[in-house]
Amino acid sequence: MLRKALCLFVVIYVFGILWVSFFKEGVPQLKQLSKQRDMWALKVSMRRAENARLREQIAKLGHDFRYVEKILREDLLLHKPGELIILVPEK
Repeated sequence: MLRKALCLFVVIYVFGILWVSFFKEGVPQLKQLSKQRDMWALKVSMRRAENARLREQIAKLGHDFRYVEKILREDLLLHKPGELIILVPEK
């Protein structure tokens, strides 16, 4: 009988220590990891959207010459012979 009570006490004591240590350190760490997972999921989503936009731009550059000309004129400030480029400052 005493032996059973001692075993039960040890089991409850060990379980109690594990329970307290989990709630003391485990739950806050779990919440932090959950926040990090959500942050990374958002970053992945943003990168996928950017990749889709870049793939679309690459496809346009391959076959849409008007789009290529627009990029050359606006981004690289290239012009045809005889044209004059006037830059208007942005406010």
